[in-house]
Amino acid sequence: MSTLEDDELIELITSWSQKRKASSPKAADINTNDADQPSHSSSLSFQLAQEDNEESVDDLGGDDKGPIFGDYASYFATKAQNQQIEDEKFLEWNKKRQQVQGQDTKVSSIFTGCVVHVNGYTRPSIATIHKLIILNGGKFIHHLSSKGAATHIIAERLTPRKQAEFKNYKVVRPQWVLDSIERGSLQRWSDYSLIEVDYGQQRLQFRNEDQTNPHAKQDDEDESEIGPSIEPMSEIVDTTDGTTTIDSKHPDFLKQFFAKSRLHHLSTWKADLRLEFLNMVIEQSKSQGHMPTGASHRIIVHVDFDCFFATVSALKRPDIDFQNQPVCVSHGGTKPGSTADIASCNYVCRKYGVKNGMWVRQAKKLCPDLICLDYDFLGYETASKKLYEILLGLKPDCILPVSIDEALLEISSLIDDENTVEQVQGFCESLRREIYEQTRCTVSVGVSHNVLLAKLSLRKAKPNGYFYLHENFEEFLHNIPVSSLPGVGGAIVNKLISQVFPHSSSEITIGEIQGLERANLEKVFGVKTGTKLFEYAHGIDHTSIDINSNPEAFTRKSISIDINWGIRFDSIAQIDEFLFRVSEEICNKLQLMKMCTSQVTLKILKRSKGAPIEPPKFLGCGQCDSFSKSSRLGIPSDDYRTIGMEARILFRNIGCDPLELRGVSIQVTKLIEKGKEVQMRLPFARLDAPKTARLEGKEQHSDTPMEDKDIDAQVFEQLPPSIQEELRSELRRRNITIGERTPKRKRVYYQQVFTRTGASEVIRIISPRKSPSKSPLKKSPTKKSPVKDVKRRETKVAKVDEDVLNELPPSLRKEILEEWDEYERTNMTEFDRLRERGKLPETKFHNSANSIESLVMDDFECKINLIMFQKTSQPSKIIKLVDRWMKKTVEKGPHHRDLELFQTYLSKLKHHSHPLYAVIIERMRLISRIEPLCQRWLNILTTLIQERPTYRD
Repeated sequence: MSTLEDDELIELITSWSQKRKASSPKAADINTNDADQPSHSSSLSFQLAQEDNEESVDDLGGDDKGPIFGDYASYFATKAQNQQIEDEKFLEWNKKRQQVQGQDTKVSSIFTGCVVHVNGYTRPSIATIHKLIILNGGKFIHHLSSKGAATHIIAERLTPRKQAEFKNYKVVRPQWVLDSIERGSLQRWSDYSLIEVDYGQQRLQFRNEDQTNPHAKQDDEDESEIGPSIEPMSEIVDTTDGTTTIDSKHPDFLKQFFAKSRLHHLSTWKADLRLEFLNMVIEQSKSQGHMPTGASHRIIVHVDFDCFFATVSALKRPDIDFQNQPVCVSHGGTKPGSTADIASCNYVCRKYGVKNGMWVRQAKKLCPDLICLDYDFLGYETASKKLYEILLGLKPDCILPVSIDEALLEISSLIDDENTVEQVQGFCESLRREIYEQTRCTVSVGVSHNVLLAKLSLRKAKPNGYFYLHENFEEFLHNIPVSSLPGVGGAIVNKLISQVFPHSSSEITIGEIQGLERANLEKVFGVKTGTKLFEYAHGIDHTSIDINSNPEAFTRKSISIDINWGIRFDSIAQIDEFLFRVSEEICNKLQLMKMCTSQVTLKILKRSKGAPIEPPKFLGCGQCDSFSKSSRLGIPSDDYRTIGMEARILFRNIGCDPLELRGVSIQVTKLIEKGKEVQMRLPFARLDAPKTARLEGKEQHSDTPMEDKDIDAQVFEQLPPSIQEELRSELRRRNITIGERTPKRKRVYYQQVFTRTGASEVIRIISPRKSPSKSPLKKSPTKKSPVKDVKRRETKVAKVDEDVLNELPPSLRKEILEEWDEYERTNMTEFDRLRERGKLPETKFHNSANSIESLVMDDFECKINLIMFQKTSQPSKIIKLVDRWMKKTVEKGPHHRDLELFQTYLSKLKHHSHPLYAVIIERMRLISRIEPLCQRWLNILTTLIQERPTYRD
């Protein structure tokens, strides 16, 4: 409208009044394509329009020769003044129209206080936006005399130059206007920002698109005869409940959570940025090389920005006195009663008791004048890069990026032995000055001869200072609280108070620890923690910051996704689906890093007993108890179905009511590079001379001595197939054969047990180890068994042979023993349960080992053979049949008729309490870890595992 000449504007208003009745200023009713619409004449509207137009002709200034504008400044000032006059007259005309129609003449105040400018081509057009703004209480300006003249700039797109020019202003998309009108309130501009300053984030656009106003159509028909019409827009939505909030049951919850969660965004962004800087440091270190220095001459510098986020965010607000006004950074902190967390606050805030992590609502109670600023991720990244560019330019001995705003560096080679103190002080002053000139942010610097003392020196230097600790170390540490030491948390402090200083009434200081002996600390905390506490108390720290010495120590060790907001479920099926979605996100990260995982950890938050069902923070977790369980994968994987299935099983092992779940975290650890998981080698050491594997000091359990470098085939065949393949390769390299042995030298031992009736029996134990580990179901003789008062079975090991296991590395030997313990515990538990129920007869003791084995196994087979499946009753054949069936149907799932037959067979096994039932389910579970099963198979297996009786039953 403001682009038209005066005569054209008058003609436009006249044509509007003649073509149709005045329409409502709602977004759904606005249409500017009037040329194609039929004319709806109204004498009343025509009369109103004519009166307005006649008045406007004489008010534009100037004489018959036209208006006098003068220079450019006068021209635009006059144009803006005339525009405001025309806007006022249009509002008055609209008010008269509403009175004639008997409508409410109350003016909307959605855009009150907003001054809007449109830049470039937009949809809807500039004329439409102009009218919508003024009809809803705002002010529209056509010419931007200065960038501060407008509170909001509306644009569809910006050139790179204008993006830089408008980066400090509220540049929004036209949808901001439409949504504000639709929802009846001014929407947050940052959700519609055209300039994306947030690192890799997407904007949320929750809309109740299915909810429409039932009266909208009737209103359109009533108002189609009177008043101006503007370009059509989307239909008005009746959003009486405001924006939509979705919880974890919604399929798009994770996507929206990651876009909305600033904590998730911060952690991801900081990890990416730290990795980038770490790579920069490694590259420079390789080209430069490390300059070794003596430990006594080491000079470690710890550099850290002062309240980094708050300082950078305040740079865009020159009206803020950062040194004297309380300033914090938070997401959504401008809302009254906000429960958003404070990410960073300046030292003025801290004088009022405000801390990082505190809710904005609580902080404003302590400090009513608190100023909340939004995040400026582009500014943070720029300042961080400048910091590391300056540090790398110094060419120190080594650099360790601690975070995006702090770093450790060694400058021993840059400082001479003479006048060390003066040189270090000059270095600190020069470094702080250069960083401030480049970033306009202050830094603090702590310097000493090791990492621990440099960290503590930094705390003394803050804010905006430096401190060099070069003497009197123990005196400096004497009055520092022990909780200030790195790695010393509440658990250690509480243990010190309860066991070491039970009569202490004040906070324990490092000086008190200095008076203790190392042995006393090791007795309370163990060797590792006790030694570290003792050394820290005396200023000793062996931490290295040289990345080249051990690059793997600084690589990423784990990936996790933690969600403790919006977690609300009604059933276990919803949780299963959610765990699969989280696993898929985890695997996407693994694939980007080209890594695989071999361990999965599930952590959950469960609502504490007595805690309110709905906590003060909307959809927050509230007061909770945490639980976690871990599981090792048989083969490293980056497949979301494998990890998701493990997470489902772990959740069932934890046991939590879906209604009580408030937080979920999946963490994958033991990461290895993709493609190397099948290249594992067994670190066997070569033997200089052949040795006979034997147990020293113990009786040899064979009739003839074993030949050198000979492995018992029966023992070898009992190992898992994957372990066998790896061992075969190594044994071939060592020229060790796998030979057959005589029955007298079988590598088995027999375990004598005493039943409730007193009759003894012997069963075969296949697991090769020093002594059979105790079953978790077996209690001490003084405790009563929880299952039917069954007396404890006393065990006695007859024979042990562990020649093969002694050749294995400790880690591999431990893993094999754990797997066999689980296998043994599974079978023994089912076997014992059947015997206690009286379904298996008592077995008498025989002197012959062969007869004992055959008697026990035949008795077991006798019970298994009762139920036929696919014309066989042998457990080994049935398990192989199930294996082939699952592997042939991994992609499409089983045929429904086959599944019905299989489920019928399982029902029979379950009904008769057969141990084969648990064995089959466990076998299927193992296959699901190895094979990429389809979703149908996973659902079937999840149901079967859920229905399977546990070993504790």
